[in-house]
Amino acid sequence: MLCFILLLFFHFGQSHNWVVSPRSRAIKASTIQPAPTRPSNFFSVRVGQGQEFGVEWATGLKKSEYFFVVLKATHEARLGQHSLSVLKAYIDQAPADARFKGIKWQKRHVSCGFSKLCSPKYTNTGRQYKQQLHQGDALFYDRPAVWDNPGSALFQYKPVDLRGDIRVSYENQNWPWIEAVHKFKVYAGHAYPREWDLAPFKIEGREGPGHYLIHMVWRGYRDVIDVDLLASPSPDIYGHSGSGSSTWSKINHCQYKTYDHKNNNCFFIDKSTRDVSRCLKDCKKHYKKCSAVNVVPLKNPEEVKYSNVNIPWESRNCDKNLAAKHDHENTLVCYGLQPKYGKTANKDVDAPWTVIPDDPEDPIFYSTCFNMQTDWIFEGFSSKNLLPEATPISYKVADMCLQCAAVEGISKLPVQQVPRWKLSRECSKCV
Repeated sequence: MLCFILLLFFHFGQSHNWVVSPRSRAIKASTIQPAPTRPSNFFSVRVGQGQEFGVEWATGLKKSEYFFVVLKATHEARLGQHSLSVLKAYIDQAPADARFKGIKWQKRHVSCGFSKLCSPKYTNTGRQYKQQLHQGDALFYDRPAVWDNPGSALFQYKPVDLRGDIRVSYENQNWPWIEAVHKFKVYAGHAYPREWDLAPFKIEGREGPGHYLIHMVWRGYRDVIDVDLLASPSPDIYGHSGSGSSTWSKINHCQYKTYDHKNNNCFFIDKSTRDVSRCLKDCKKHYKKCSAVNVVPLKNPEEVKYSNVNIPWESRNCDKNLAAKHDHENTLVCYGLQPKYGKTANKDVDAPWTVIPDDPEDPIFYSTCFNMQTDWIFEGFSSKNLLPEATPISYKVADMCLQCAAVEGISKLPVQQVPRWKLSRECSKCV
């Protein structure tokens, strides 16, 4: 569907740097700080503790540095502290035995240009690398079939082009939530906007199995690889798209600000329920004109300083006259739409939706959006253990707070139920 198509296009069609494989939260280069919000029902890989898996990232700009930070998802509120100075200090303070040792941990370069697979086509001769890698070579990496551009050439870097790469894993009392930091540098002569580097990763998981994050930090861009870390090796690390079926992905604090409503139906979600199943079902039924959904407050909360709401009252199937029957501060309005980009949007870095996770004065904070995505299947897992842990919710929002019971409840809501964000200026820290 729309998000899946965008994912494929922007991974290989733009010059900004981003995570190429495995799938990640951002559908392209994201400027959302400190990271894009994790959609529901989403994780990137399922892998055992200490089991190796691959990560690929684009190499579009010379002299730039990538940082990948490993931490457990329960510390997601700490992502904002991952400044370049902190990450470099973590690396500089690492003891000698904290470094990843052995040539297998060095990055490789993946070239679609050398293999004449890139579109539009361009040339990478491969002469600037130590050697091309083939099946049977010690550093050859067998890229999984689910990754795009199969048949791309793989190259080993010369030692001089690895001198800026450092990979360390240890516990630092200043940043105890960080399990590892991996730094990779792009040198002149290796900055190909449609090509990428590859390196093996592993997560030991000193806090035990569960949901882990790999936080990508590159200049002003951020992304997250969500890892479901298992106690035993995974039979299917990367998963694959389903056979044409689709599912809904939910994003909190989110709205599609620009869209074609296409006269989709509007539904009032009264205070007695959080369930938007009827609205989602209606959108899916009319899939030719509906691939996403907004759920917004009928009235903006008192923290929002203006009264305008993002509801398509001009549509014949969104009757403003019915609003009086549902006039309550907790009433929500749910409607389907076809997303589109605004005139000022930067399609290189902007998603078609907008997320505002930390500003209670913005109405988007109180909204939820859904997008239809192709099913992602991990073989060898039953439906019971398919989903990862619930996404952690921070009790602190700007200078306001959620009640602790709400923090726990919202984090466990099923996909078809949406949160109502009730904030207070009286705060109690949630353990």
